[in-house]
Amino acid sequence: MSSDTWRAEPLDVLVVGGELPVRHSRADLLRLSGFSVIATGDGEAARALLRGHRVGVLVLDVDASRLDGAAILMELEDRPPVILVGSNNSRPHSPRAVSERVLLDAHKPIEPQYLIDEVARELSRRSH
Repeated sequence: MSSDTWRAEPLDVLVVGGELPVRHSRADLLRLSGFSVIATGDGEAARALLRGHRVGVLVLDVDASRLDGAAILMELEDRPPVILVGSNNSRPHSPRAVSERVLLDAHKPIEPQYLIDEVARELSRRSH
């Protein structure tokens, strides 16, 4: 398979970072709601996945390993809309980075239905 073919693979949601049970819970919740989802705890893997898929929404926990959420936000130029999830004390260093690059800045714990609704709203907006 050529890299161009692989790059064309659509993916509704990429879930990145957070503790393993929380990350899996978010991914399972979104899958059960009908979205195509890949989850990774590793920021480096997320970067590769973002380069290899057309991602509709990035659900990004600021506590991703190897490359944290703030670094991912600052590095990406052509990025999907981001739902940033974190605690008050784990916010990116620059508030400007959050306001310019994030669709939704949510605090932990994020309510499951709220997450589903926000992902659905953004994917619907992008398809019209």
